[in-house]
Amino acid sequence: MYREVGVSAIFGVIFLLLFIPLQAYLGKKTSVLRLKTALRTDERVRLMNEIIQGIQVIKMYAWEKPFGKLVEKARIKELKVIRYVSYIRGILLSFIIFSTRVSVFISLIAFALLGNVVTAEKAFVITAYYNILRQTMTIFFPQAIAQLAETLVSIKRIQKYMLYNETDVGREDLISDSNDSSTGYDKMPNSTQSTITKGSDDIKYIDSHESLNEPSLESKPVMNGSLNPAGITIKSLVAKWDPLVTENTLQDISLQIKPANLVAIIGPVGAGKSSLIQAILGELPASSGGIDVNGVLSYASQEPWLFSGTIRQNILFGQPMDKKRYREVVKRCALEKDFTLFANGDKTIVGERGQSLSGGQKARISLARAVYREASIYLLDDPLSAVDTHVGRHLFDQCMRIFLRGKIVVLITHQLQYLQHADQIVILDKGRVLDVGTYESLKESGLDFAQLLRESKEDDKEDGEGNRSRSGSKTYHQRRISESSVESLEQTHDAPMQTEEGRKEGSVGFGMYKKYFQASGGFCAFYCMMLFCVTAQLAASGGDYFLTYWVNKEEQRNADLMMSSSTDIANVSFVDVNEPRNATDDGIFGKILRYIEGSEYDNYVDIYIFTGLTVATVVITLSRSFIFFNLAVR
Repeated sequence: MYREVGVSAIFGVIFLLLFIPLQAYLGKKTSVLRLKTALRTDERVRLMNEIIQGIQVIKMYAWEKPFGKLVEKARIKELKVIRYVSYIRGILLSFIIFSTRVSVFISLIAFALLGNVVTAEKAFVITAYYNILRQTMTIFFPQAIAQLAETLVSIKRIQKYMLYNETDVGREDLISDSNDSSTGYDKMPNSTQSTITKGSDDIKYIDSHESLNEPSLESKPVMNGSLNPAGITIKSLVAKWDPLVTENTLQDISLQIKPANLVAIIGPVGAGKSSLIQAILGELPASSGGIDVNGVLSYASQEPWLFSGTIRQNILFGQPMDKKRYREVVKRCALEKDFTLFANGDKTIVGERGQSLSGGQKARISLARAVYREASIYLLDDPLSAVDTHVGRHLFDQCMRIFLRGKIVVLITHQLQYLQHADQIVILDKGRVLDVGTYESLKESGLDFAQLLRESKEDDKEDGEGNRSRSGSKTYHQRRISESSVESLEQTHDAPMQTEEGRKEGSVGFGMYKKYFQASGGFCAFYCMMLFCVTAQLAASGGDYFLTYWVNKEEQRNADLMMSSSTDIANVSFVDVNEPRNATDDGIFGKILRYIEGSEYDNYVDIYIFTGLTVATVVITLSRSFIFFNLAVR
C-alpha cells in the first residue's frame, strides 16, 4: 500500500493501530464487569432457589409482592452491569463498520491534500488493503480480547474453587461394599447364596429363595478386617465454617462414642448439633484437635433430599435391590401405609425435590435411604421433627432401637421423651459440650435438663394413653398393610415410566414479538432504533457512493486536463499535474494553473462532504449500537 499511495498509507495504519490500546482497555473493562455480572447472577439465582424451595410458605402468607421486589432489585443490579458490558460490545461491533471507512478516508484525504489525484486504482487498492486489515483489527482481535477476558474470569473462579483446602477424611472404611462377607449380613443362618441380577427398571436385585418368608432382619455389628469395632473419638475439636470469623462453631469438643451405642445429641437451636455431624462427616474442617472415625458412615440430613424418580430409586440410591432388607426397611420406617395409598406403591414417581410428597413422607424416605445402606455408623440429623408423635415413636422404637441394634446411631433430636432409651446423651450449647452421660446421671444433675424431661414425659404420657386406645384396631391394620407391601414389591412390571421433558417446536408467533418489543420500551423505541439502523447504513453507503462519485469526477477532470493540454501544445505529450507550476507563466501553463485554481474550491468541497459523511457514519453507528443494546437488555 505504501508503494501505491506513499506516506498517505501511514496515517490510516496509525489510526488502526490506535485501536489496539483502546480495545485492550475495553477488554480489561469487560473482564472486570464480567466478574461483577457473575457475582450478581449468582446472588439472584441463589435468591430464586430459596424462593422456589419456600414457595408454599410464600403463597400461604401472601408474600409474593415483597419477594418479587427482592428479585426485581437483584435483577436490576445484574442488568446494570450487563448493560455496561453490552455498551462495550456495541462499541467493538461498531468498529467493524466505520474503522475501515475512517482509515480509507484518512489515507485518501492525506493523498489528495498532498497534491495527488485520487484515482479509482488508488482508491481500490487502499480499500482492499484496509478490508484485509479490518478482519484482523476489528473482528478477530476484539473477539479474541472479549473471549480472553471471559476466559480469565472463568479461570479465576475455577482456580478459587480448586484452591480450597482438601478434605482430610482420615477414617478407615470397614467394608468395601454392602455385599462383602465381613458384614455379617450374608452369613446369617438359613440364608442361601445370593446372586445379583438386573431388573427391567435398571435396578440390581439380590434374589434369595426364602427372602420373603424369613423372619425380620435386624442389622448386626460390622467388623473390619482387623476385627476392630466401629467407633468415633473426638479430641479437643475446634472448628468453624468461615476461617475469617473469630468465633468458633465448635469449641473444645471431646467425645467418645463406643460401639453399638445409641447416642442422642440435644441442645437449643444454634448449639452446633448439625455442625458436629458435619465435622464427623468431614464437611466441617477442624481448626485444631481431631476426629477418629472407625467405620462406614450413613447419613440422613436434617432437610430431606429427594431426586426426580421413583420412591424405590430414592431409597436404594444406586445400591442393589435386596428384597428382604428392603421390605424390613420399609416396615421399620413406617412407609407401608404410604405405599398402599399411592397408586403405584413404591414405584410412584416423585417430582424434583419430592414436590408430590408431604414433609413427613420425605423425611421417612430420606431416613429409609440411610438405613437401607449397610453401614456401621448412622448419623441421623433430627429425622423425627417432621413426623407425628406416634410415627416418631414407631421410627425410634422399630428402626433406631431394634433394626439398628448393634450399630452406632448418633441421633440429633428435640424429642426429649426418647432420651431415656439412649445409651449416651450429649448436651450442646453454643458449640460446647455442657455434659455427657446417661439418662439417669443427667436426670440427677442440677441442669435444666431435668425440667425439660418432666415436661416431655407428661406429653409422652398423654400421647401414650391415646395410642393404647387405638392399639387394638391398629394391629390388624398393620398386618393388612404388610401384606399389601409385599404384593407391591412383587408387582414390578406395571410401574409407570418417568415422563421426559418435552420440547415444543414451531415458529414464534407475532404476539411473542409484540410482547418483546413492548417490554423493550414500546414500538416507539423500536421505530427509533430502526430509524438509526437505516440512517447508519445510509450514511455508510452514502460515503461509499460519494467516494465513487469523487473518484470518477477526479478522473474525468484529469482526463479533460490531459486532452486540453495535448490540443493546445502539440509538442507536449502529457501533463504532469504533480509538477510545481509558476503562477506568472503565460500560455498553456497559465491556463492549466488557472484551471487547477478553479478546481481547488470544488476539490475542498468534495473533501468537506466526504468528511461529513464519515463523521456521520461514526456517530450514527455508535448511537445505533447504544440504542439497540439498551432496548435488548431491558
